Amino acid sequence: MRRDIFHASYEMGKEISKVERKAYALIKEEYDLTSRVKGSRPQQKTKDKLKNVIPKVEESIEIYDTINTLYIWFKELMGFSGYGIDDAISLIEFILHEIERIAVNFPGLQKECKSIRKILPYLLSYISTLENEMEQSALKLGVPTDAFLMMYRQLAFGTASQQHQDMECELVLMLAGKYNEAREEFQNLLRRIKKASSLVENLNGRIRTYMNIKRVVPTQFFVLLKVFFNTRRYKRSRIKERVGKSPLELLTGEPQPEFLEALGYMD
Repeated sequence: MRRDIFHASYEMGKEISKVERKAYALIKEEYDLTSRVKGSRPQQKTKDKLKNVIPKVEESIEIYDTINTLYIWFKELMGFSGYGIDDAISLIEFILHEIERIAVNFPGLQKECKSIRKILPYLLSYISTLENEMEQSALKLGVPTDAFLMMYRQLAFGTASQQHQDMECELVLMLAGKYNEAREEFQNLLRRIKKASSLVENLNGRIRTYMNIKRVVPTQFFVLLKVFFNTRRYKRSRIKERVGKSPLELLTGEPQPEFLEALGYMD
């Protein structure tokens, strides 16, 4: 059984937002107290509050920065990271342990880490699927399986790194005239392998662009996305009758307004 990695990242992101909000709340409190202390007649009580809140602000910022960095690594490892499934599980377990250790005052985040740890092998099972697909592709093209495995390991390194460049040279020598064909096949594999076993992956793929920009998409924004996708007309389709029509038009059989028109921005 394969589990959906999108929601695992999404739910953890919501809990990390609470850590961020607490840090910003303390920053605001420090700013307000500082402004009052700079007044003409600051009270001693205000000075004492400021003195007490300053270390809390520094601590909360450090906690959030560390947890957010760990979360970025977590998301990278949950994708095609270049690591095999065993190594990926070990690294993610380390990240979850560190987040739990740091987030002592955030029970929701600790609970989320425990939940992810329980289903981690299922979340990453798509890596095993990729490895099997790489073996089959190697047989089909008549190239060594190690070539595809090396292409996958390259993903763990930046393209400008020495490790990546050394692997690239080895791949060129290994594949010779079949290099371009094998590289294209590998990219097709990455696009074809899904990280969920359900149709929800279709929706996740559509909104993942927005998730990369903003860690948590507000609930109200999903309504806006629904309107956008339902009023967006198909530019191409395997079924010719769908071309030039939106899902809403196909459902109702009647002409429907486009996205901006439906929102009232066009006359």
